[in-house]
Amino acid sequence: MLWLTFIATCALIFLLPGFLGEDRGKLMALAICSLGFLVEFSWPLRREWWFWSLVMTFIILNVTGLYSLDWSWIIETKPNGKVVSEIGFADFLAMTGVTYGVYRLMFGRPDVAVEPSIDDLPSYADRDLNI
Repeated sequence: MLWLTFIATCALIFLLPGFLGEDRGKLMALAICSLGFLVEFSWPLRREWWFWSLVMTFIILNVTGLYSLDWSWIIETKPNGKVVSEIGFADFLAMTGVTYGVYRLMFGRPDVAVEPSIDDLPSYADRDLNI
């Protein structure tokens, strides 16, 4: 499903600037991309009401910030889009951090999701085999 989110993001980056202007269009595409990756990254939380409340809050904050601030300086200073991608990545990290913080407040520290390393287990030669 990650590739589907990536393809949709690429399509939005090419389509939205035509409708919203180059500066706001790229930022809106990256905001949608960040939200899409957040939902995909946090998919095990999809049945929690607070998760969808957070997603709606992030949508409102992104749209408010997009239309209340002047973003024309991005295209004037860095036309290659480097600043835009950095803003989108920072947006994703901030949303992921807030989601993890709320998860920690509600459920405590998450369990270890990874099995112990195979290097930490005793080797076959070290085991005591009584045949």
